[in-house]
Amino acid sequence: MPQPATSADSNFVDEIFISYAHIDNDSLKQGLEGWITRFHHALEIRVAQVRGQPPKVFRDPKLQGNDVFGDVLVARLRKAALMVSVLSPGYIQSEWCSRELNEFCTTLNAAGRLVLGDHKARVFKIVKTAVPLASTPEVFQALIGYEFFQLDPKGRPRELDEIYGPEAEREFWARLNDLAYDIAELLNVLENPPETSGKPSVYLAETTSDLDGDRDAIRRDLQRHGYTVLPDRTLPLKLADLEAFLASEVARCKISVHLAGPVYGVVPEGTDESLTVIQNRIAREAGKAGRIVRLVWIKSGEGIQEARQRSFVEQARTDPGLDEGADVLEKSIEELKTELYNRLKAAELPPPEAAGPSAPGVTHVYLICVQGDQDALRPVADHLFQQGCEVTLPLFDKDAIDADLREDHEANLKSCDAVMIYYGQGSEAWQRAKMRELAGSAGLGRKAPFLAAGIMLGPPQTDAKQQFRSNDVVVMHMPDTFTSAVLDDFLSRLRSASKHA
Repeated sequence: MPQPATSADSNFVDEIFISYAHIDNDSLKQGLEGWITRFHHALEIRVAQVRGQPPKVFRDPKLQGNDVFGDVLVARLRKAALMVSVLSPGYIQSEWCSRELNEFCTTLNAAGRLVLGDHKARVFKIVKTAVPLASTPEVFQALIGYEFFQLDPKGRPRELDEIYGPEAEREFWARLNDLAYDIAELLNVLENPPETSGKPSVYLAETTSDLDGDRDAIRRDLQRHGYTVLPDRTLPLKLADLEAFLASEVARCKISVHLAGPVYGVVPEGTDESLTVIQNRIAREAGKAGRIVRLVWIKSGEGIQEARQRSFVEQARTDPGLDEGADVLEKSIEELKTELYNRLKAAELPPPEAAGPSAPGVTHVYLICVQGDQDALRPVADHLFQQGCEVTLPLFDKDAIDADLREDHEANLKSCDAVMIYYGQGSEAWQRAKMRELAGSAGLGRKAPFLAAGIMLGPPQTDAKQQFRSNDVVVMHMPDTFTSAVLDDFLSRLRSASKHA
């Protein structure tokens, strides 16, 4: 079981012990230092820059051959804060590397200190060259790791090395930067065991390889803001094990983020659903129970060729279930981050002391519409006012910036007692987006359900409006001329809920 860091964990000689096969430091190009040497140098400098102080790094540069596993080396392993293991076929076949790993893990396991806090392992898996997961030592099989290789067009692994061109070199520095930040974070935890921050954990769903860059960008940003990001280990690939693991991970989080692109992805053993679909399903179940806020991001402008993925994306877009806290976004990755941090900020707020924002005896109704429907809504607003309701419409100000308009809209959703969407001149896409916002209001910090929620279908009449059905909101069909009877069901539900509030 993971243990919190204590002062005993800071009693080490070396902060970073680099374990590697010496064959991986043989240079492919005359006059160029070996890959391990360059990796060591870059990592040492980048960790120093991140932490503001140079780390103590040990790497045995001597070709060990059949040397006896020296007492000095054993002593250093036992006093190392963490191990960086550079995996490759040479590493897997090296008896020496195996003994280094076993010595380090055995020492820490005996004290229950190999994994700390929120599953922070003190072994970092660096994959220099692809190796089958089943052939790696058991301790590595649960770790996500850092891949320092890419697959070429023929599917062959190619190390991230400057000899393969500027793109490979850029990717090397990006992944080394991730590694340096994660090492710096763990060293800080070991040296200064943190108090509980109160920040919620985020489940950032594993995704397909084409979206790895987007997922890594979000993960880095969250971690640098002090959030714990899960999962931080390799997902099981047997369905029963996977579902149990996902349920436990999601239960630790307040928010989950799911990225969907054109690729369906890996299908675990025992199912025909992809990892992306399964993770979304598990989080959806938690969201329906009110335990988590779920954001689904669909990468726009991508052609989806596979029917299974088209079906999944379309279901995400049109899902009528409207789970608590769910939202589907088709925006830029930066806009997704903004939305995510807004939800996180709301999740960190303490619960309000009062049950509701309205004054005693006053019911606040928020009417949502597009600007062109303001005139059509006047008789609706007038009748609600005559029934004792305070009515608010969206802010339409040509001089206001979009962020201010959005903030006002979300504040109304959070504070109102009841809400109604007027679906007149707005598009069907607009209507669906607003329905999702109603369902996602818990993610804005709303603590109680709406006393009443409705949608009024006004002119112009369309087939989509005629066929509209919902079990989540009161549906009102308004003819060309408003009559108060249109609001009877909505007001009846509002009065009934107010009596029991």
